[in-house]
Amino acid sequence: MDKLIQKLKVSEDTISMILGLGVVLLVGGLIFNYFSKKGEEIADIGVVPEVLEAENVSDEVVLGETEPTNGDSYVVVAGDSLWKIAENSYGSGYNWVDIAKVNKLDNPGSLLVGQKLNLPKVEAKLATKEESLANVTEYEVKRGESLSTVALKVYGDVFAWEKIWEANKSEISNPNLIEIGMKLNIPRSK
Repeated sequence: MDKLIQKLKVSEDTISMILGLGVVLLVGGLIFNYFSKKGEEIADIGVVPEVLEAENVSDEVVLGETEPTNGDSYVVVAGDSLWKIAENSYGSGYNWVDIAKVNKLDNPGSLLVGQKLNLPKVEAKLATKEESLANVTEYEVKRGESLSTVALKVYGDVFAWEKIWEANKSEISNPNLIEIGMKLNIPRSK
């Protein structure tokens, strides 16, 4: 009986050691996979893009190509970013990922002036640009909106929410709480 108990004890120890080794290998594999893919990720869109001057690019090539259309090609001009190009092409800056993917860009945050980009024929993602709001002076709040999302729609800048709040403080006591249907005054002076 003692021999059987010792044999079972050895088996338990062996099984525990094998399971422990399996857990260590699994965790090690996950960590390796995480860090190997980390280098392949597309750059954060919040980073200010770097537009570099390309050598031997004539101004004639760049002129007239600032309004790309969906499914065409586009030549990068000074001040461009994938976000801006996607907004002008699709009405949604979030389509920058599609442009980066189809052009196989290693560093989407770094574009060259004169660089030719292919614009894929894809559906627009969440709209980030609404031309009709460029001169609006009053805005009606819709479901799911905040002062930041309204500021993005009317100014193209989420951080301009404070300007809207300042103009509407008599109606809004807490800038985090706005109501559906509320009419906001949108200041247009700087």
